[in-house]
Amino acid sequence: MNEQTLKAIMTAERQVRSLAPWLNVGGQQLFTLKRDNPLDNVFVNIIGLQSGDCGLVFYEGLRQLQDYMMLLARADLGLTYDYVMRRQNCLALMYGQPDGLSPEMLKTYQEAGYNTEDSLPAFISLRTGLHPWLLNEEETARMAIILPEFAAAWNCWLAADKPVFGTDQMFLYDPQNDTGRVTVLPLKDFGTNLLQIDRNQVLEAMKGCEETEQTVEADLRYMPMPVEHPGYDRPIRPLAFVAVEQESGYLMNMELGEPDLNPGQLLIEGLITAMQKHGIPAVIRVRGDLFAAMIDSLCEPLGIRVEQSDDLPGAEAAFQGLYEYFESRHSSLLS
Repeated sequence: MNEQTLKAIMTAERQVRSLAPWLNVGGQQLFTLKRDNPLDNVFVNIIGLQSGDCGLVFYEGLRQLQDYMMLLARADLGLTYDYVMRRQNCLALMYGQPDGLSPEMLKTYQEAGYNTEDSLPAFISLRTGLHPWLLNEEETARMAIILPEFAAAWNCWLAADKPVFGTDQMFLYDPQNDTGRVTVLPLKDFGTNLLQIDRNQVLEAMKGCEETEQTVEADLRYMPMPVEHPGYDRPIRPLAFVAVEQESGYLMNMELGEPDLNPGQLLIEGLITAMQKHGIPAVIRVRGDLFAAMIDSLCEPLGIRVEQSDDLPGAEAAFQGLYEYFESRHSSLLS
């Protein structure tokens, strides 16, 4: 991080901290920074009023806003908190204690005039399947622009007598004209990127496979520990698939995918491999609506009933064993 960019982001952080927006609004209200192309608008989620942490999360564009919508709908979709958080794409400014900071970072804060015994700002980059990391040069430059714009948006909201807006609305701020207004959110759902497999392809892939009375539990999880990978500029959290025969607890298939792999692709390909080895089950049980939708085009042509349950004991046991194995041998599993 060059000295000029460092000074800019530290100055902007102090401005935002003095406003303390997390003391005044709930955790599901969005401020939006207008861009020339609405697809590029920056959506700001203020957190901290109802949690132990505080800060700002910046979703840059409508595509990233879908990650936020998935986070809000997590319970309805039957998704685990860890799975949804590993799929977030955003920048964040968070505050916490300096326990985990390196000596180099502590020195940087000290030279910038911070009291390192107080709560310190952490500038974080979140990307799908990647371990949370410090901002790179490009991300830092973007944050240095976004932070003062948000401060201006907050002051504009205050000057407008704090207009109230709901979770399906946003306060849209125009930095060019220094004006803001309450308006509706541009979308109210989340991106699923569902794969639609051709019916004939499914039948061809399953040709000659025996039909069984089995019930199969299928699930996806991100690995709980970071892994170094030469293809990425930070550690990754591989996405894992398991298919388990419910009655016996037999592990029918396990696969790992890299961070940029579509989760629906891993779920479908993993199930196809399991069925080619062990037969077509009568029932496939998954965690919730989203995973059920991912496998619909696979199961419908084969007459497989899809059930939803947050209780998948066979898959849970398989993941626990995978975690333990992965923790001791993870360097070889994706090579």
